[in-house]
Amino acid sequence: MDERRIQLRYRWIDVAARADLNKETLRAIRYDTHDIRPLSKRGIETALSWTPGSIDKILNGGDPEPLPAPADLDAARAASADEMQAIAADPTLPRHLRDLARITLEQVEAVRAAARDARGEAV
Repeated sequence: MDERRIQLRYRWIDVAARADLNKETLRAIRYDTHDIRPLSKRGIETALSWTPGSIDKILNGGDPEPLPAPADLDAARAASADEMQAIAADPTLPRHLRDLARITLEQVEAVRAAARDARGEAV
């Protein structure tokens, strides 16, 4: 955890806040890994940008798995959007599937716009 915390430039108090834990609980978890509650594990994984199950991997001698970098996510989103556009435009597919792909694209864009608005970002 310490290596990842430093990599993200967080203090322990930052990790605790992002994990929705108090600093004493996080300290106890760091020094005694017995009986970590599932919500605490998930909170720490979220705080350190690890995939779900990473704490269990560490406890079993493995390595945590970082979440994909934003550039990777952008590429995956673009590929997904491209696939939906291809489905929407494919005249060999049933109309209901093409319509569903179009609706899905519209809904995804609406959610993205709402998230940008909630963050105060320019559209």
